[in-house]
Amino acid sequence: TKIITVSWQWVDEDKVHSLTWDENHSDEELLRRFIAEYNKADLVVGQNSNNFDIRIVQARCAKFNIPYNVYVRSFDIQKAAKKYFRIPSYSLAYMTKFFGVEQKLTHDGIKLWDAVEDGTPEEQKEALQKMVDYNIGDIVATTALYYRLRPFFGHTIHLGVGAGEPPWSCPDTGSINVGLHKTTITKAGTIQRIMISHETGRQYKINNRQYLAFISTIS
Repeated sequence: TKIITVSWQWVDEDKVHSLTWDENHSDEELLRRFIAEYNKADLVVGQNSNNFDIRIVQARCAKFNIPYNVYVRSFDIQKAAKKYFRIPSYSLAYMTKFFGVEQKLTHDGIKLWDAVEDGTPEEQKEALQKMVDYNIGDIVATTALYYRLRPFFGHTIHLGVGAGEPPWSCPDTGSINVGLHKTTITKAGTIQRIMISHETGRQYKINNRQYLAFISTIS
């Protein structure tokens, strides 16, 4: 297995980046350039990425002995969707349609892969560009689906703390435009505060000590 093309997008940026294998169909340089960006991330978000994309990337990095940051966290939309939702299919194509967001592009199937690998130089160039366009479309669809479903998922990393904001800030965006939504008490008698982001409507829990720190900022 080789990586023909890879695309990615940073959260809150419009640009989608893409790389392709070289004229000799080697993915080594692609990987070196991509991993230089990947290793900077705190969290990567993908669709079926835990079982597919990440394992392939790790295998190729191991082959070429490319330094790989194993501590980058991964959030797999498909895995989370299976945990929280009961729907007929968890494919990207189905979920984008079901949840009403930017839909996944279609392609020519195995014919496209055959043209990229074994076509004439002209056919390879044309097919490779189609594959890049398809890959970029996947990124756009995945991003739209993630934003649409994020309020229903738990967070894997606290972006607020990562940006230097206090622990009571919104974990998804880092916003401090938040407020108390509800107070709950566990069976052990521990007070928990459910906060809400006034910008996104995202709800999240903080402990009472963090809530008192929040209150002190508005007193």
